[in-house]
Amino acid sequence: MRVLVVANINSTHTKKWLNALKDKGLSVYLFSLHHPIFNDDWYKHLDGYYHYQKSKSIFSNFLVFKYLISYFKLKKCISEFNPDILHSHYLSNYAFIANTMKFRNHVSTAWGSDIFIFPKTNFISKVILKYNLRSAQNIISTSYFMRDEINKYTPKEINVIPFGIDFSLFSGTKKLKKQNIINISCFKKIDYTYGTDLLIQAFKIVKEKLNEHDIRLNIIGDGKEMENVQSLVKSLELTDNVNFLGWQSPDSVPKLLENMDICVYLSRNESFGVSLLEAMASKTPMVVSNIPAFKEVIGSNLNGLFVEVGDFKEAANAIIKLVTETELYHSVANNAYLHCLKHYNLEENINKQINLYNSILSNSK
Repeated sequence: MRVLVVANINSTHTKKWLNALKDKGLSVYLFSLHHPIFNDDWYKHLDGYYHYQKSKSIFSNFLVFKYLISYFKLKKCISEFNPDILHSHYLSNYAFIANTMKFRNHVSTAWGSDIFIFPKTNFISKVILKYNLRSAQNIISTSYFMRDEINKYTPKEINVIPFGIDFSLFSGTKKLKKQNIINISCFKKIDYTYGTDLLIQAFKIVKEKLNEHDIRLNIIGDGKEMENVQSLVKSLELTDNVNFLGWQSPDSVPKLLENMDICVYLSRNESFGVSLLEAMASKTPMVVSNIPAFKEVIGSNLNGLFVEVGDFKEAANAIIKLVTETELYHSVANNAYLHCLKHYNLEENINKQINLYNSILSNSK
């Protein structure tokens, strides 16, 4: 089977998904509207790839020029690669350019902001989303929560195939350290939406109440609120206890999680939660806000401790419970691991994707 994937070359999800398809024996071609910004040439082992490159022309900075060039490039890629399936990821720009090809077997996957944010920005964006949903033969959502949002714009049946986790990258044997050093972590962009400010305030309380422990907070990521968050850390006199590790390669996440004892995600809003899956796969228990997306990912309070959105005091108490109640710590970690293994195993999710491809090809004969 030959699959031409239209997606962002810089996305870790693109890399993971295409590598998994390739490992299953499919011929995979990547077409990206973005040029690579990381020193990672993972895509070069695929059966073909194209990424947009700015020309020296004064017109190259114009969006219309970029899409016009990409239109003809994608048309050429389809002609030369002759795919069985055209699969676009992201129901805005990527789905739009794929839909202009009028390719019969076109699948489009929604990621999150393309559904929850993009159509609400203006009337034109909403029209584009509806056009993309109407034009694609099959629509995929990475969660049931997002599927319900998509159905506000289309009556079509939506397939649900989550972004899975490669469990071979995680040891799954971690235990809470017996020494006094407790590492709390958060693998997220530093942004108001993701509640970094709430995490800092919760950590302050934890630090004061568990003063017999050496409690450390590790923030992995960067973002537009970095300066504000660092100022908050300084004002709360937590500078010596909070480590800003910056953006880290996704390949390094499993190793980093081996040294973390608790993960905390106090997002005010999200469409999914891959960071939660990584914590679950590494047997790192979590405290999370009770937003719908996180409830779907974690499943129940047996697999993680939920707190009200915006309530950093409740979050602090939940963290303290995990530190002081060893039985609860291990119970939550093990339950979450088994739940993730059952529902978010990359191997099974990729098989679902390939089965959908086969069904589309069978129906198109």
